[in-house]
Amino acid sequence: MKNLLLLFGFLLVIIHAGAQENFPVNGVVSKYNTVHALINAEIHIDAETSIKRAVLLVKDDKIIEVGNAVDIPENAIIHNLEGAHVYPSFIDPYTNYGLPKVKKTGMEASTSNKKQNCRSILLE
Repeated sequence: MKNLLLLFGFLLVIIHAGAQENFPVNGVVSKYNTVHALINAEIHIDAETSIKRAVLLVKDDKIIEVGNAVDIPENAIIHNLEGAHVYPSFIDPYTNYGLPKVKKTGMEASTSNKKQNCRSILLE
């Protein structure tokens, strides 16, 4: 009898532990499977290609479909972006990749020249 109660208690603990969420989520948690439809926007695919008055479907932070002839699901949350532009991007604010080098002008250039002159005098 003691072993049966021990087994029952162990199973009860296991079932209860399995029902809990393992990873905490910061902020408000939404367990709904929502689809967002961004409509009437000009969507830029790349530097030369754009689609006017297009539809963009987003589900779980991923783009599902883009185009003019996109079927919007019934449960979608519709965002009318009339006159807005949507660009593809991944923005890294700490990069200078693809940017031209900044030319020193004015005060910066004169300070740089003074430092070089000081170095040349010390090295002589």
